[in-house]
Amino acid sequence: MGSEMCIRDRLSPALTSVFSILQQQLPKLQQGSAITHVEALDADGQVYLIVRHIRPLPDSDQQALIKAWPEAIWIGEAEPELYQHWQVGTAEPCYQLPALGLKLKFSAADFIQVNQGINQQMVQQALNWLNLQPDDQLLELYCGIGNFSLALAQRVKWVHGLEGVTTMVQRAEANAELNGLTNLSFSQADLHLSLIHISEPTRPLYI
Repeated sequence: MGSEMCIRDRLSPALTSVFSILQQQLPKLQQGSAITHVEALDADGQVYLIVRHIRPLPDSDQQALIKAWPEAIWIGEAEPELYQHWQVGTAEPCYQLPALGLKLKFSAADFIQVNQGINQQMVQQALNWLNLQPDDQLLELYCGIGNFSLALAQRVKWVHGLEGVTTMVQRAEANAELNGLTNLSFSQADLHLSLIHISEPTRPLYI
């Protein structure tokens, strides 16, 4: 109980109900033992719960969990990165960098910074440290969904982001379009290789 209370103290306020709801509901499910873990996300106040399970969950189990917390968006993951939204018409998760006027969409499979407040501070600190100039052209490695790239593009001439995961490259491109930024490009590359081994179409001219 002590460790649980310690964890609760560090949770986003939107997620404070997660422990009690899961403790109450999991023992009641027909296939509760098939659930290996539940990932909880606070996307600007909207709770997403990703339920990872090793056997199919009957519709009755899914509906029981939804009924227990209908304000949350429940997503099943029967196989790695194979997601099924249990409710119809649910929105993609997103978060904002309010000081910069940026909004970024992501999926449950994407890597994001786990703490919203710390992420906002990190982005602002990077902007402060870099002393960016309007004519700068930047290369960002491991750019993810554009968390830093979009903020950088607001201040410089051009940003190119390299990312190892193709779906996250696509997400970064979509986030640039969502925010009306056109001075960015993104591409996929194996970032474990030396930059000189990255193919010419992928490697920006200004490296």
